[in-house]
Amino acid sequence: MKKLILIGLIATQLTGCSLWKAYNTAPYDTNEYKLITEIRTISQIGKCDKESVESLYFASLQVKNFSQYIPHNERTSTMDSELFRLVDELHNRANPSPAYCQAKLSVIGTASERIQQAIAKRPR
Repeated sequence: MKKLILIGLIATQLTGCSLWKAYNTAPYDTNEYKLITEIRTISQIGKCDKESVESLYFASLQVKNFSQYIPHNERTSTMDSELFRLVDELHNRANPSPAYCQAKLSVIGTASERIQQAIAKRPR
């Protein structure tokens, strides 16, 4: 009987921890994932023309604003803000050299991939 009670207590504790994590983690959001995927895709195309940089800037600003007030989303919101900072540096640079632009797009692509991975691991 004692073993049965002990097993029951352990089982409820394990379930309790997973429920606590589920309540304190933002759920998976298809829209947020789509926006990050768009940023990653634009950066992978590798064009440094004004139109591509403007598209990248708009999408990164959009994802930053989108994730800002989602409950329990502080970590992703911070990553989105840092990604926006990277894109903003490229956007504000007057006539960037092709080497600088390609390096910046590579960093943006890597950062957006990491954010994509973090969003995909959320509970559904």
